[in-house]
Amino acid sequence: MSKVKTPRIIFPEGNDERVIKATQQLLETEVEVELILIGEVDQMSAELAGAPNLTFMGTDDSENSIVQAAKLVSTGKADGIIAGATHSTADVLRAYIKNIPLQEGASRATSCFLMKKANQRYIFADCGVNIEPTAQILAETAYLCCQ
Repeated sequence: MSKVKTPRIIFPEGNDERVIKATQQLLETEVEVELILIGEVDQMSAELAGAPNLTFMGTDDSENSIVQAAKLVSTGKADGIIAGATHSTADVLRAYIKNIPLQEGASRATSCFLMKKANQRYIFADCGVNIEPTAQILAETAYLCCQ
């Protein structure tokens, strides 16, 4: 029986105080996760020194941290990104759409949010990315939510 892979999640706005606090809180839980923070390494490591399952990455001078994070996901070096603390939704989506290929069979990106209530998990997709969606786009969005 194979072990489930520990997810690797990137916080590309690693120097934001909210991200530092969120990282501390997350690492104090029983959630098994590897975190990657992108930003000024000296500042992040001073605030989170010795934390397990934590990697610090400096920003790449040739691109912003959101693009850098998207490329890490695209190449399989990370599994997900939490962003939007200091970047607009438009900037975040633009970086993802340009750098992370769509799932095979998907014709476009969509947005969604996750919610947990008691022991149930829910995914809610919206049409914020696809204005005036056709019936085909709505059906594809529903199908992708079921994946």
